Amino acid sequence: MKRDPLTRRDFLARSAASVAVGAGGLGLIGWLHSCSGGTPARGKGFVPEQLVSGYTSGILRPPGALEEHPFVSRCIKCMKCGQACPLAAVRFLGVQWGRSFGTPVVVPGIRACDLCVRRDRKECITACPTGALQEIALNDVAMGKAEVDKDICFEHQNVAFYGEAEAKERNKNKPERVCAICHKYCPVRVETEIKLSPTSNRVRFKSPFVSKKERETLTKIVTQRAIEVDDHDRPTVVEDRCVGCGRCEEKCPQPDKAIRVETKREILV
Repeated sequence: MKRDPLTRRDFLARSAASVAVGAGGLGLIGWLHSCSGGTPARGKGFVPEQLVSGYTSGILRPPGALEEHPFVSRCIKCMKCGQACPLAAVRFLGVQWGRSFGTPVVVPGIRACDLCVRRDRKECITACPTGALQEIALNDVAMGKAEVDKDICFEHQNVAFYGEAEAKERNKNKPERVCAICHKYCPVRVETEIKLSPTSNRVRFKSPFVSKKERETLTKIVTQRAIEVDDHDRPTVVEDRCVGCGRCEEKCPQPDKAIRVETKREILV
């Protein structure tokens, strides 16, 4: 059978198609390389298996994520949430995660979420085109709950955070014991009204003309965090305030992480 001669237009069209297929193939190769633990680009990295296998109760979904089944169904793996995250905290699961392949997660061991507390919106949620990530108030975020391992926590064990060498470098006579880094980096701020004791200095010196009855009703607004410290700087997680962002885990200087975020959520595979 005699073939029709190849016109110049057909030749150019087929050449363009070949280039497009080649580029797509290279993109796919790079994508799969990332899936297997290759060096991730900012906001587009896939979570290597070894970084999530140590988590006893799963990994964290970004703030505002729907329940697992509807989340996976609605997420179109567009990666826009990861591109929008200013901290590059949003990563994506690799092919070994089956149905959850390409869906976003936060792994505090790599980079935790700061809940965009210094911005007027949560960037990942704003970027999501399908509603898999929903607008949510800060105090309603439920990514997980942090837990302190008192057996290895520097403060609970009264272990010097900086050793003799570091203390010398800092021109100090003795090692520093104070850590409390988890408390310092906790982004949750909750304003609470507390009642002042009638005998406190704040009440006694407020005015010499305050009656006893008025003193008993005086209150003040205090800002509290999800991680509180006692007089010895030992941290404790206040569960009803903790939203599980993972900043405490990321910043913990203990190599084995004395504080971790756990979640009961199970990733679909």
